[in-house]
Amino acid sequence: MRVRDVLTMDRLQCLIFSFYREEPLLQKDLNPIKHCVMERACGMILIDCIDAQHMNQVHRLMGLIVVPLAELGLGRRTVLRAPGVDERFFPLEKPFIETF
Repeated sequence: MRVRDVLTMDRLQCLIFSFYREEPLLQKDLNPIKHCVMERACGMILIDCIDAQHMNQVHRLMGLIVVPLAELGLGRRTVLRAPGVDERFFPLEKPFIETF
């Protein structure tokens, strides 16, 4: 599993931060995703976290993360992963988004 330097964001991270560009407080809340590696594969968005604690931080942000991904139809679900921790799956559908 790769972990990205906080100074380098991939396209999916840039997309999320751009979506919330007019919400500086939300962007500040989203800082933990800067330490993730995000990629698309087989209709899924894979989010690799550093460890279990980091995964829990990102998990709390999923309501914000999935909105721009679902709006653009970038996949069917998001998979949150960390070494030694069970994967967590989140659908990228409008009904899921509206529950947050």
